[in-house]
Amino acid sequence: MVNTQKTFENLPDEKRDRVLSEATREFAEHGYHQASVNRIVDRLGIAKGSLFKYFGNKAGLFEYLFGQSMAEFKQPLKDIRDNASGDFFDRIEKSFLANGAFIDAHPQIYRIYLKMLFNENFPFREKFLCEIRRAHAKFLGNLVDEGIACGQLRPDLDRNATVFAIHSTLDRFLQNYAVPSLDTGIDIPDQSLEDKARMMTDLLRHGLGTIPRQETPMQLLKSDFYENMGLKMIHAKVLDGERLSFEDGQRLFDCPEPLAVGGLANLAVPGCTETRPSSSSTDTSTIPTSASTAAFSAPTNARKARTADSC
Repeated sequence: MVNTQKTFENLPDEKRDRVLSEATREFAEHGYHQASVNRIVDRLGIAKGSLFKYFGNKAGLFEYLFGQSMAEFKQPLKDIRDNASGDFFDRIEKSFLANGAFIDAHPQIYRIYLKMLFNENFPFREKFLCEIRRAHAKFLGNLVDEGIACGQLRPDLDRNATVFAIHSTLDRFLQNYAVPSLDTGIDIPDQSLEDKARMMTDLLRHGLGTIPRQETPMQLLKSDFYENMGLKMIHAKVLDGERLSFEDGQRLFDCPEPLAVGGLANLAVPGCTETRPSSSSTDTSTIPTSASTAAFSAPTNARKARTADSC
């Protein structure tokens, strides 16, 4: 097969381009099974044996065409990875635009991709789709790694899940761009490719929600910071029904992240009463709790208590 392809590559550029153009047209219009080598050679005005001499058979022709298409598809992504300025999201927006430009330049190739995507019986489907996905995963994975390293993305992001989400968004974006009728009723009307790319990038950059992300109490308890603050020990006491000391309460009051303490307070049932040391107190060494549950004081109350003490 390699030798036959070398024969094809030694042809003049114009003749080689005509062969690939007619082959692309045939596969795009008829799919793989219904594609006819006879129709291709008739339009080219060459003998059928010549095409077999170049590629061996129809499968060889399709594989060569796919390899050429992948090389053209990857080149803009390499340019974005190696040369593009801007942050992570600027590069993602450039990726939307580069892929849209590829579709504009090679609409027939993208038609072949869609036939492969939606036809389970398309030959070489798993092999070729895997190659496309792998190329995108490598490109996006490198961008995600750089984004995390540069502080442009959250450090706790799951790399594979992030790549999957961005690739899925990009893939459907391009399907809509090439075949708008796929999304009748949910499409974004009267918007250019550039406008749509900017909208999708803004969604990825800023997200959907208005509530700031906050770790759950159990996530907080796993962090070294809260172990150093002594909050893990306090939580263990609460679960065991032990009495909290005044020092335990002071740790809560002094925690520099009051919202976190408020989250930890949700792990217990409100109802305990705190006592602060005073000159008339005979036993102020502990803060009583019930036998099985206790609550941490709310951060706002703690701040009020400190304010009252300072007056």
